[in-house]
Amino acid sequence: MIPPMDAHPGASLLSQADELLRLVPQLLDQPQGPEQLRSLAVACHGRMLELGDLHRTFAIEHALAGARLLAALQGHPASEPDWVQVHEEQCCRYGALWIHEALQQSDHQSDPAQATAWGGTALGLLKRLEQLHSPPPAWIQALHQDLGRRITAPPPEPPSLALVVVGNCQAFPLMLGLQQALPTAQITFCPSVHLATAADVAELHQALPQADLLVMHRVQTGYRNNIGLDTATLQALLAPGARCVVLPNLHYEGQLPWIAYGQDPEGRLSALEAESPLGPYHDFLAMAAAGRGLDAAALHGIPCPEAVASVLREAHHHSLAELRSREADCSVGLSDWIAERHRQQPIGHTINHPTQASLDTLLRRLLAQLHPTHQLGPDLFDRQEHLGSLSLPIHPWVQQALNLGAWASTWGQRRHTPFLIATQLDESIAFYRRHPWIEAVNATHPKLAFAQRCLDLLPG
Repeated sequence: MIPPMDAHPGASLLSQADELLRLVPQLLDQPQGPEQLRSLAVACHGRMLELGDLHRTFAIEHALAGARLLAALQGHPASEPDWVQVHEEQCCRYGALWIHEALQQSDHQSDPAQATAWGGTALGLLKRLEQLHSPPPAWIQALHQDLGRRITAPPPEPPSLALVVVGNCQAFPLMLGLQQALPTAQITFCPSVHLATAADVAELHQALPQADLLVMHRVQTGYRNNIGLDTATLQALLAPGARCVVLPNLHYEGQLPWIAYGQDPEGRLSALEAESPLGPYHDFLAMAAAGRGLDAAALHGIPCPEAVASVLREAHHHSLAELRSREADCSVGLSDWIAERHRQQPIGHTINHPTQASLDTLLRRLLAQLHPTHQLGPDLFDRQEHLGSLSLPIHPWVQQALNLGAWASTWGQRRHTPFLIATQLDESIAFYRRHPWIEAVNATHPKLAFAQRCLDLLPG
């Protein structure tokens, strides 16, 4: 297969290269600023070129590491310099060509599983190269075809699983993950329950008697005037022996304690979503500040008083307790993972739009309970943030109170542009000053009371 390591070629360089490779998964596992990603990506790219003739196996590993890092950079909200895409193209190109060369030179029939794994990796690199080149050069297609002939076909898949997925907006990326994990499954997906039409519900009801498994978010009886999407109704349509796995609605407010939907008794807020800095969401701390005549500097220009920090920690624990309560009658949960990981990474883009890392963890827990043979690798099943059109920035008081990592100070983007807390507060306060009636109609909102309590605890 891939040639073994030579006895002692450039031992010092290889030792340094090995140390470099160990840094890559650590950096990708936690949110990082673009500077750290760029620095390590450039180092991997350079090592790839240095090792190309010295030790091809290590060179391939550095090409793959560099490609992963540079792909992560391309998904960062801030625009990247042109050289980033050039370096990514080179990492993908050298990686694919070297793997193909190794397969040509080795008797891969003696280890078909390893040949298939490396061939699949090379095919993934070629797919990325096709995206980077428009149109793709002929050699990419030729290499793709030759790799397809060389690698051993995977073993036959088990019989298809008939699977139905129903839920809120979080169900769609989970469905994509299930498609990747169970490529032979026959998956029926119902649009988000708040958007599903009567025709969608009718098609869903027809599919359920033939389903082996129903994966759904908990939906209460009577939802949308008994349209037929509640959990009890859908479970009753399953054939005997079919399973139903109930997922929790991932709603966590600890990192965004003043964010919520507003009360809207007259239906006026929807007309302001395009003007609102947060779209359908509202920052009740900014709303309360606007009512008191405070500006944004009063909300982020001072360290977090301990009295406020204590209240914010209480809010974090309360949100986790609420999630645990919702998980009590679900088949899987995530509150323990959030409690463990909330300092190291963002849990959601908003209070109810989880990050891909959160959804990936939930998906793997779902698959572990189902015990199927799945095809997910160790990386995120999808690096595209399907629920990340808006990532709300984290208030520095929350960062201090919950002891969040440095990532929290730069987290936030809107329409793929960095969205910092100072900007968000400035725009939100100005918005509520233009529309003071919003605070009036939300006078009884628990989040407004919470925000007022926090402001009352400020010194002076």
